[in-house]
Amino acid sequence: MVIRVLFIWSIALMLSVCAMAQSEESSVRRVTVSLESTPAEDPKATDPQEPFPATANSQAPAQLSVATIEPTTRRPSKRRHIEYSDDQIVVVGLGADSTELTRTVMIDPRLIRVEAFRGEKDRTTDRLYRTSVNFSVYITDPAVVTIRILRPVWNGAEWSFEIIAETPLR
Repeated sequence: MVIRVLFIWSIALMLSVCAMAQSEESSVRRVTVSLESTPAEDPKATDPQEPFPATANSQAPAQLSVATIEPTTRRPSKRRHIEYSDDQIVVVGLGADSTELTRTVMIDPRLIRVEAFRGEKDRTTDRLYRTSVNFSVYITDPAVVTIRILRPVWNGAEWSFEIIAETPLR
């Protein structure tokens, strides 16, 4: 009798754990956003002979809009130690009271690196930014109601973050 009760109790426990895992997985959302940046005021950016005429100013504010929100069972991989660099963006998920609930660091999807070779040893590297880009981010907390995009800025001693754009999730 005791064995039968323990067996039934263990099955009930396993079913409740499976139900909790499924509800946790279903709370993950894949959010695809569109980021529209201000065109650069560099004269070569409007030159039709320039190979990348549609470049953006990486430091200017941008417009952010949500293209799609899809539930998913995919869990994003966790980073153990976040290291910032100036070629990344930080996607922050905010709650209803504007507290930070999630943080994702990724390479800036607007970034295009250009290298030009002039002679054998003369090489120049430049960074250009697309004016419009779509990208996806996984939001793991169901309480996130707003997404904010930040740009890391190194001041010589520590990282600070400038707001690029923000939009509510609908």
